[in-house]
Amino acid sequence: MEKPPLNLTQAVAERIRELLNKYNMTQYKFEQVSGIAHGHLGHILYGRKVEGKKVHSKSISFLTVTLIAKGFNLSLSEFLNSPIFDYTNLDVD
Repeated sequence: MEKPPLNLTQAVAERIRELLNKYNMTQYKFEQVSGIAHGHLGHILYGRKVEGKKVHSKSISFLTVTLIAKGFNLSLSEFLNSPIFDYTNLDVD
């Protein structure tokens, strides 16, 4: 079965998980090196509850994506260089 397309925040969350695994880094350690607050990173990775349902924001700021890339010591192009960000995998509506 084909996976449904991801919104941008979900795609960024998938990429973060991929890189945390690749670099054997915990979420806590990443928060320390990236400067992204625990609550903010948690919302990116896990969404938030709205009326009992898990909801992911459809958008994420350019600044946040830049901080994420910097936290992994990657350029933006390196961070975005993943099939996760292929437009055919994203829900851009």
